Amino acid sequence: MGVGKSLAACAAEIALGGPGGGLGLPAQRIRALFLGCATRNGPDASHVLPEARRIRALLLGCAAMLGGGCGGQPPFPGSATSLDDLGRGVMDAFDREDHEALERYRLTEAEHNEEIWPEFPAAQAEPPFPVDLAWRNIQLRNQRAVRRTTSTLAAARRTGPVEYRGAECQGDVDSYETFSVLTDCYVRFAVAGRIYAMQLFKHVLVRRGGYKIVRYYDDEPAAVTAES
Repeated sequence: MGVGKSLAACAAEIALGGPGGGLGLPAQRIRALFLGCATRNGPDASHVLPEARRIRALLLGCAAMLGGGCGGQPPFPGSATSLDDLGRGVMDAFDREDHEALERYRLTEAEHNEEIWPEFPAAQAEPPFPVDLAWRNIQLRNQRAVRRTTSTLAAARRTGPVEYRGAECQGDVDSYETFSVLTDCYVRFAVAGRIYAMQLFKHVLVRRGGYKIVRYYDDEPAAVTAES
């Protein structure tokens, strides 16, 4: 079997819940299944690593849509159309220090408080956690993260152009009634010949194919050994 066929076969096997497969699995398990299948059926695992990353992103997107995106609710206004578009847009906004653009990729207070919060366990506890307090906490952390990340990336630009290289979420997909949440998300970028991963945002909310974040995160870029 050729490499192209094995990639398609492995993707189908995992997506349809074949031997050990299924979309409800954690992201790292999906990747392991894909690589294991492709390695068994293809001559050289090194050729399938980039494709494995792409297929994993597609599978996670499908899992998010199936898990919570089919309840009839439309995407939130201003949502990105994919995780990659979200990562690219956020990186570009930080690069231009465009805080208005950064805000457009976030849930608004009304979207969070009225549509998202009621589905979270904290809102259903007895007594429920106050939503206004939750939003104030989100805002304070977001403002601090935007200031520090803007400064961090400005310092990186002094060594050379910052080039976007992709976004991925390595954690589980948390499914709710009308949306899903991708977890443990990172953006990759290149500067001065090195590749870095940085958690510009940690969670991505997906509703009917639209991608938004709740807040930005305060993280330091970590060098990675390769783009694959």
